[in-house]
Amino acid sequence: MKGKALFSSANLQLDRRRLWDWTRRGLLLRLHEGVYRFADQPSYNPMELASLIAPTSYITGRTALSYHSLLIRENEGMILGSRHR
Repeated sequence: MKGKALFSSANLQLDRRRLWDWTRRGLLLRLHEGVYRFADQPSYNPMELASLIAPTSYITGRTALSYHSLLIRENEGMILGSRHR
């Protein structure tokens, strides 16, 4: 898992007891059910987090354009999920 900040519990290949122990000791932080990050890597890509939480989803429109720096105005931020302005 070197160099990776986010992952699902299935990617870790740990039994539940060890996963619980690493979380209790502060080595892992649980971000969502089945989604973790290493405590010593506080920075992660929010798009990667969204894809781990909702694996059958996709990112399109303004968010995709913003991610690839193709927008003229960046002042409205990203649109994730079904929230529209």
